Amino acid sequence: MAARKYLVRVSESAFMHMTLATIAAYDVPRQAPGKGNSARWNETYGLLWGHKISSDRDSCIYSIEHATIDGHAKSAHSWVLPSTEYREKLSEVVPAFWPSARLIGEFHSHPYKPKDGFPATPGLSDTDLRLIEQEETGELHKAGILVFLIVSIKGLQKKAWANGGHNPANQFSWRMGRYRLSLTAYVASARHSRKAGPQLTVLPRHKGWPKYRHAQSPNTRIVTLSAPTGAGIKDFSDFW
Repeated sequence: MAARKYLVRVSESAFMHMTLATIAAYDVPRQAPGKGNSARWNETYGLLWGHKISSDRDSCIYSIEHATIDGHAKSAHSWVLPSTEYREKLSEVVPAFWPSARLIGEFHSHPYKPKDGFPATPGLSDTDLRLIEQEETGELHKAGILVFLIVSIKGLQKKAWANGGHNPANQFSWRMGRYRLSLTAYVASARHSRKAGPQLTVLPRHKGWPKYRHAQSPNTRIVTLSAPTGAGIKDFSDFW
């Protein structure tokens, strides 16, 4: 039996809101960052709203129509703590604006300082993976969160507007002004155990997580990302 395959489709609106929030958290200085926290290069977090479409052919589509930014989340350069109250409240009121949308996922950013290297395989960290599959499994399952997007960002010395070249099926990379960015998609396969309760398994699964080579992974095409392409992201600031 063939493995189940997933398509994560991201709308232009959701893509734009995630990108803008990531850049703002990265480069807009905080007025009072707090002791030990960075004024810049911080993570951001938000919720993904849309719907799920399943078929009888072992395939599933997660259509992400909207992204909302958690302004109550606490964050620093290497971590973010979402607001549970924010998530619960928006789950109550969002259907009034988007009747067909349900909470299906979350996203957060991974910022890299200009002097730091950009990872060869940007995406979920081992800490992210542990939180999803072990520490926050019950909470995520109850909320209906099964899609996880990571926006990685690094500052550049010179402006560039280009597509990021070759990417695995669940990732898209691009350069936008003075930033290098990538968007990586993951899906959690859910099952329930009488003893352990709800369990989530993150896909695609790679040997040697989180450091691996996409070409050597047997699960490179289990999750496919569909998002606005870099060809449509250009500098029109001097158009007028």
